[in-house]
Order: sequence, then C-alpha cells, then structure tokens
Amino acid sequence: MLLMRTHRQPSSGYQSESGTASAAPGHEDNTLHYRVIDTVRQAPHTQEFIRSTHAYVTCRRTRVIICLIAMTSASFAAEELDPINPAKGVRTWRWSGDGVSLRLTQLLPDQVRGFYQARGFGAAEADLIARACVFQTVMKNEASANPVEVNLAEWWVEVEDDKKPLKLEQQWQQQWERLEVPQTARLAFRWALFPTVQSFANGDWNMGMTMFALPPSTVFDLHVNWQVGERSHEAVVRDVECVARSSKENL
Repeated sequence: MLLMRTHRQPSSGYQSESGTASAAPGHEDNTLHYRVIDTVRQAPHTQEFIRSTHAYVTCRRTRVIICLIAMTSASFAAEELDPINPAKGVRTWRWSGDGVSLRLTQLLPDQVRGFYQARGFGAAEADLIARACVFQTVMKNEASANPVEVNLAEWWVEVEDDKKPLKLEQQWQQQWERLEVPQTARLAFRWALFPTVQSFANGDWNMGMTMFALPPSTVFDLHVNWQVGERSHEAVVRDVECVARSSKENL
C-alpha cells in the first residue's frame, strides 16, 4: 500500500493542449478502501492479479491524508498513461468551475491494446477496447465543502446533434462474460476504469479510463453532470476529439 498526500493543482477555464502543437481553444469513504482490499485478496490467482494490475482508488480525506492505493509500481501513471507526452502527440482537454475540475487525455490505441494484453486479454478483446475512443479522465473536488456526487450514467456525448450515453463498466463486463474473458483480466479492467459512481469530499480526486465508443477522429461535446446536495450541475467540454486511427491499424 502506498500512502500519498494529494496536492491541489489549480486550473481555470477550459483549454485544449496538444503535445505536438500549440494549445487550441477549446470515494467513497474508507469503506471502499477495505472493500477493494478484500475483493483482491479473495480473487483467484491473487498474486498474478496484483503483479499484472495497476489499481488506483482514492479515499475520503481523513484528519491527515487522502490515501491512494497502488497495487504494484506507479508505472501505470508515469509511463504507460503519461498524460502529456509530446512524442506521442496526445491532446488534453481541461475544464474547471463550480468547485470541480476535469481533465481528459487521449490514449493511443496501441497504448490501450498493449496495456490490456499484458493483463490477460486476448488480442481481439484488447482491440475492442483500443478502438473505443479511450481517454484518461481525472476529476477533483477543488473547493466544494459538500461532497460531489458523480454517476457516469448521467454523462453523455453529443455528436452533430446526436446524443449518446457512455459505454459503462456493466456493459463491458457483460460483453467479457459472453466472450469468456478470464476473471483476473476482467478484474484488472474494472480497476483501470474511472468508476461509474463516486463521491468526492473536498480535495478528493480520482483517475481512470473512460470509453466513449466512438469512431477514430470523432469530434464530440461531453456533457458532464454531478450533484452537490440537492443541487444539480452540468458542464460541457466542447470539441473533444477521439484519437485518429494509427497507420498500423486496419480499416
């Protein structure tokens, strides 16, 4: 277990960053912590799972720290999912307001494909994920004194006036069951995702993959919804773009 103090990284307004060009406009409480540990300990082939999976969970702030559980090395964040890597040419979209910040970073298909094949997915199944317009998503409660409640089932994308929901974990897991994907791989998939339902106390943050299930190079507006007490909030991150198809990929 790795215990870390999280640091506030202020950002304001909305912007898009590019690794190859100039910027363009554009926790549950501690019960979750113990539930995750118990689930992993009870999983079949636990040691293989721990070695093959990078699981990140943020917890509600205690008197001193916010805990970040990392089951294995930090290479998941530092190497494979580097959010700003000029050599890879990925782009990042940022939004902040109403005490909340959001960051979306493109993940390259080869990146995603290799990540999941290394965790027990077959080539065909890993390719399904890689082609699903995958982003690394980071969200933080920057200033709200009350918990920020998030449910990805309330987020949706807009493409040329066509509205579509996100493809969430439950749908993926049903697909993996039909395809007989190993349980350890399915568990690794779960921990790599941005959780469907979360609660962020002041200062809490979390990160994970989101899949928008859109074709390469699709430009879309992401409608983000969250709840603080009885009040609903919505933000729109405009002109987000799925990463382009690589030259190595078949049409």
